[in-house]
Amino acid sequence: MYDDSLPIPGPHLDVDLKGKLLLSYLAAGRPVRGLDFSTAALRSTDLRGADLSGATLTGANLFGADLRGADLSSAQLSRANLQRARLNDADLRNARLHSTQLESAVLIGADLRFAELNQARAQRVILQGADLSSASLQGANLQRARMRGATLSGADLRGADLQWADLLMATVTSARIDAAGIRRSALSPDALADLKRRGLEVNEDAPDRAPISAEGVWIRGDFDGVFRAGLVLALAAWRSAGSSREASLANDNEIIISGDTDELEVVISALVVPDFTRLGDLTTLATPALLAHLAAGLARRDGIELWLRKRSGLVKVADY
Repeated sequence: MYDDSLPIPGPHLDVDLKGKLLLSYLAAGRPVRGLDFSTAALRSTDLRGADLSGATLTGANLFGADLRGADLSSAQLSRANLQRARLNDADLRNARLHSTQLESAVLIGADLRFAELNQARAQRVILQGADLSSASLQGANLQRARMRGATLSGADLRGADLQWADLLMATVTSARIDAAGIRRSALSPDALADLKRRGLEVNEDAPDRAPISAEGVWIRGDFDGVFRAGLVLALAAWRSAGSSREASLANDNEIIISGDTDELEVVISALVVPDFTRLGDLTTLATPALLAHLAAGLARRDGIELWLRKRSGLVKVADY
């Protein structure tokens, strides 16, 4: 049995009471579909696994809220503040997020099929592995978004700004994208080929297409098997030494490293010298012979390029 003593939410309640009332509904197991919790104050609230399907949360303050695994299907979230919110594996199918603030929100593995995100402000949003099939993102600001491995099949990105976005391994089949919007984003060869087949003129010059969505290092060149294996081990040590660090092989001939500015200076110095011990404790990961081969690979001057992305722009550090 539901608790019938709970009042019906509406515009007569202030934002704090609306937030508390929503939590009371959830605690009592009462459905919130069709109920109006617009502008509710829910900053940093733990809503993991909550059933918010069909709820109206227009303009709600969900800054930093934990919505991992929550059901937000068909929810009204337009103009809501979801900055820095965690929505990993959340169900946002058919949700409306028009002009929603999603800056630095984390939606890894989220289901956004048929969602409406037109004009959303989503700079630096993390959408790795998210499913945005048939979603509408017209005019959305997705600068520096991390969308690696996302599915964008049939999505409408006309007018969206994807500058410096990481779309490596993303599926863009049948997506509607403006060439200007992705002129500096990182795309996989398959995605580039698909866009070109559809007549989009995509600039592939290195300064405009560096696969670094924020500050980072980009290495590309002809890596032999042992050299590549050595870098994999070096990057594994780099990742394990700090939670904010990332490193990955974009493909057989590209490596991406990200971290804060001071750390990146260490990486550049280590790669240019090269002194790989500065990347972390490699003694448990690599043999001296392997590291020696790795150093020799850089010393051979065999066409390996090093690019450093700073906030001021992309700088070519070395061309061996």
